[in-house]
Amino acid sequence: MLFLKQNKNVFKLIEEHWPLSYVFVNEGIKLVPLKDHLISTGKLMECLFSRRFKYISKLDVNVSELLYTAGALHDLGKASRYYINIFKKIDGHSISFYLHEYIMYVLTSYINTAASTERGKSQFTEYVNILGEAIVRHHVAMGGRHPAYILIRQEKNKRNKLAQIIFNALKLLDPQSFIKTGYIVCGGYPFCKETMDRVKESYYDVKNLSNIGAIIRLLEYRLKKMSNPNPTTLKVIQALSGALIIADNISALYERTSFEKDAEELKEDIPSFTAYWLRELYDGEKGRLINCLKNIYEEEKIEKVMRAIGVWR
Repeated sequence: MLFLKQNKNVFKLIEEHWPLSYVFVNEGIKLVPLKDHLISTGKLMECLFSRRFKYISKLDVNVSELLYTAGALHDLGKASRYYINIFKKIDGHSISFYLHEYIMYVLTSYINTAASTERGKSQFTEYVNILGEAIVRHHVAMGGRHPAYILIRQEKNKRNKLAQIIFNALKLLDPQSFIKTGYIVCGGYPFCKETMDRVKESYYDVKNLSNIGAIIRLLEYRLKKMSNPNPTTLKVIQALSGALIIADNISALYERTSFEKDAEELKEDIPSFTAYWLRELYDGEKGRLINCLKNIYEEEKIEKVMRAIGVWR
């Protein structure tokens, strides 16, 4: 996280450090680089859940790579310059990145559509489908973010407005920040890199879509495909999205929190659901959770959080 005093124009700072995962403007400016958040979430996904997934996944895929890729690409849609433009218009205190999860959802939908009509179905496209379904669900706890809600429960005008946001965000994707960041966070993971290769192909196709009708048709195609899913696939999607929600929030906790406070004061800043998941995953001071966190964060910060949630004395 970058903490900067407001000694220069906030918009200039955001432009200099873009793409970002979080932006908060209060007494100072807190900026979290997107690649940092994506790599941290990917590492947590792989480290915390690889063993657990081996018991539920019957798919012929490297579980560790699937988990890392879901974490590494889940917020890549935040790279769209649409969100900078919105921030400038409202002159706000933070960037919400509303519906950013639909960027990767639409791109993976396009991959699946192309595969079913041109290249034929493959195992790889099925894994991409699973990734897209998990990524689009990592904010479903927020009202109105589930794809079924947008496409089925919303009246037509509201649905079109939401589709327009997704369309605008897709149109303002910048390859320098979007594609480059994707390959950076994939690092040495072949499955992640192959996914980005296909996303890059679909990126240039989707950028040429002419109206929101094309976006709605892609989303409807995806939703119809999920109306009668393979039971094993559905099980993996549900588990993967659940793991992603947990890893994303733990990562956000360490990136957004001010650790100048002591453990007692810090307690008030930790969301109750994040504290709950940390307690559930906690398996001792030398257990997997602490080891996974130590691979990413400073020990002092880990200790403060553990004391704040009451698992360390």
